[in-house]
This record gives sequence, C-alpha cells and structure tokens, in this order.
Amino acid sequence: MTPDAWRRHARLLEAVARPRSGASVTAIALDLGYQSVSAFSQAFRASFGASPGRARLCPLRATNRPICASPTSAL
Repeated sequence: MTPDAWRRHARLLEAVARPRSGASVTAIALDLGYQSVSAFSQAFRASFGASPGRARLCPLRATNRPICASPTSAL
C-alpha cells in the first residue's frame, strides 16, 4: 500500500466512527480534509460498499462493509 493510499484509508476509517457520533456527512467530509462531500462519498462508497449516510444506520462487519449493504452493490 502506498503512503497516499494508507493515508486515504486511515481517513476513511476515522469517518466510519464519526457518523455514529451524530456529526453530519458534510462536517465529517470537510473535517477530514476532503474538498467536497461528493469526493468523500465516492471514496467512502468505494471502500465500504455503502454511502456514509447508510453506513450510519448499519453496523460494520469484520470486512468493513455495512451489514445492510448488498454484497452485489455497485461500487
């Protein structure tokens, strides 16, 4: 894993815990250094298979995928 990929992944793991704290997706995206909510949402969906809003409602499995996400959901 490259240093940039590691940094990106670490930011997204931080984002996983924040929606459960009640923070808005916009606040989380900007706080973690994303230029836009759209960029954050795309990166989150690519890594975890669900949008940040949906992940807020669903616990994560050991695979870092929300339980309520379909295994065949589009990335």
